[in-house]
Amino acid sequence: MTIRFKMNHDKAIESLVWLADKQLGITPFYVSKILYFAEKEHLNRFGRPILGDKYIRMNFGPVPSKTYDLIKGTSSKKKYSEKLGEAVDVQEGALRPLRKPNMEMFSRTDIECLTNALKEYGCLEFRELSRISHRETAWKKAPENGEMDYEDMIDQSPNQKNLIENLREHARQIVL
Repeated sequence: MTIRFKMNHDKAIESLVWLADKQLGITPFYVSKILYFAEKEHLNRFGRPILGDKYIRMNFGPVPSKTYDLIKGTSSKKKYSEKLGEAVDVQEGALRPLRKPNMEMFSRTDIECLTNALKEYGCLEFRELSRISHRETAWKKAPENGEMDYEDMIDQSPNQKNLIENLREHARQIVL
């Protein structure tokens, strides 16, 4: 049974605003990798992701599918596309904030993991970050252009089996 979450689109938008505010001119490539690594860290440390997006194995690494669709302007969720357009300007392959992020959308641990991922991966060169993301078990196991499994994002630990079982049973009810 694949672990799936009910994605929080509003938090995804605020994450894009937050990232665009913290790293001016951030590109969708960097957004994708930073969100992936932040989600993975949060999942492993706190038992839930930040956004709950569906990650896809793409050529240059993991991509949060629904968030990426918002950035590209191809989301079927028009309400969220409009919200994003009021929050972030996407031009010439870069995101620029149009306002400050709504910090009430985040927990302390959300921001901690987003900050950690931005610090660790936000300054790497494109090729290096892509190479690092290709080492990820979840990326390796997913079919090309296919969905990555959250179970494969969970690191080996004494708690791994319990965390996986809990998420399989309760992932759809977890409020992000």
